[in-house]
Amino acid sequence: MKDSKLSRYAFIGLIVAGLALISSLVFATMISLEYVQLYTPKNPDLPKLGLYISLGAIVIGLAAAIFMAPERTRQMVSGRQARYGSNALVLSLAFVGLLIALNFLANKAPEYNDLFNDLEPFGPYDMTIDKQNTLAPETLEALDRLQDEVTATAFYSYRLNPESARDILSNFEDNGNGNFKYRFVDPDSNPLEAQSMGITGDGKIVLQMGAQQEIVTSATESELTKALIRLIDPKERAVYFLVGHQEADIEATDEAAYSQLRQTLENKNYSVQLLNLLADKAIPEDALAIIIAGPIYPVSSEEMELLTGYLEAGGALVLMEDPTPLTQIGSDDALAAYLQKEWGITLNNDLVVDPNANPASLAISNAYAQHPITEKINGLVTFYPVSRSLSTAEDTESILLTPLVVTNQNAWGETNFESIQNDNVKYNDGEDMPGPIVLAVAAEDMVSGGRLVVFGTSQFPANQYFTSGYGNADMAVNSIDWAAEQEDLLALTPKDTVQRSFSPLTQGQVLATMLGSICLIPGIILVAGIAAWISRRRLG
Repeated sequence: MKDSKLSRYAFIGLIVAGLALISSLVFATMISLEYVQLYTPKNPDLPKLGLYISLGAIVIGLAAAIFMAPERTRQMVSGRQARYGSNALVLSLAFVGLLIALNFLANKAPEYNDLFNDLEPFGPYDMTIDKQNTLAPETLEALDRLQDEVTATAFYSYRLNPESARDILSNFEDNGNGNFKYRFVDPDSNPLEAQSMGITGDGKIVLQMGAQQEIVTSATESELTKALIRLIDPKERAVYFLVGHQEADIEATDEAAYSQLRQTLENKNYSVQLLNLLADKAIPEDALAIIIAGPIYPVSSEEMELLTGYLEAGGALVLMEDPTPLTQIGSDDALAAYLQKEWGITLNNDLVVDPNANPASLAISNAYAQHPITEKINGLVTFYPVSRSLSTAEDTESILLTPLVVTNQNAWGETNFESIQNDNVKYNDGEDMPGPIVLAVAAEDMVSGGRLVVFGTSQFPANQYFTSGYGNADMAVNSIDWAAEQEDLLALTPKDTVQRSFSPLTQGQVLATMLGSICLIPGIILVAGIAAWISRRRLG
């Protein structure tokens, strides 16, 4: 069969197929960038539709060229050019296959860490300049001291990216001499397991060694190493809840009780006990902190002498005192007077009103000071039902005061309690405390080492709010950790970080770079090939 008169137009079909090939590469690149979240198209369906149309145009273009020049196509398929072309095709397919294999191995490498580490004669290699992937000497020493197996259970839901936690846990496992294992659990899919381990919230890790366990609130080398050291060398860490003034019940399970806070502290290897100073007449020597949770009746002068001596000797106190209308304390508050005189913290006689909240007596905040208590809350909202405001004096030479939590600008401290009962509250300039309102204060005596954390409400860590999914549980537990000086047991050897400067690319720049490397160069080669073919055809 000879070619028809249409054969002179066969090159048009090849050009259409070539342009469609370039177009398909462009749309395939867009889909790939969208998959790795480097590019977000305005219309998500457009790249897929463009790819389908381009593939169809390739088929139509090649079919048209074959239809218009069948004899020439037969010669190309069976002649010398076909043999050369087949060799080039084989090499191209081999190159593409190699890229696919390397990409597959790169993506699957974390799943075969154990295999690769066994093959490495000198262990894993850290190629970073500042050795950021090399554990600190203190961490390696703690891992070497492990005699029993430690299992790390990381509770990460789909809302959090677990890769950084997986990297650090894998590093611990690689250096754990077989005594450190880890696994990931979705707390949404396995709420009972999370609850049994005392986990509230997301992104937390439980280290277990035998019957002991430690809860890690952030996946960092420092936090994990501190928890390991506490497991290796467990010490009695006693905190005491004061009783005798109708404080919150830590044993009951109703909404107003503190049983979930107690359980969380015990899961962190605290010994949680009750303290009745009116009966015992002394503060135990092992008390790392004393918690006074919502007293209804005032602390006596005899008790205040014991508490004052305890703080002056470097003790710690966590106080959560409700507004006066909710108590029987009245104006004869020896504890409040002591705080104002000796620590510069005033418990104001008001009730915080937040018009942005529902109800307005529920003070809401996500504004925190820079402090060890709040640095691990990760921007979570905390809320404080029926709270009084706090005021702080200027720092003295010995007392360091930190307003931990503040409300928004619209909140205020209402002093007219009758208007609250009548549900007719409004801000009165000169009478009420203007916002933003301080809801919590941390204080440290730089001479004695005494620590103090004060909240204007006792309801925020109650069972009703403790596992709300916000930051209330962390705020309560972190406050006790800091007061008991359990927040910083270890200082790892710092790494000298190499400063690098990099200006991030925009989506357009990323797309242009990818298109240039993936499509432009192959496109130039394709056009050059077509041009060479046309030139050779003209020369006969």
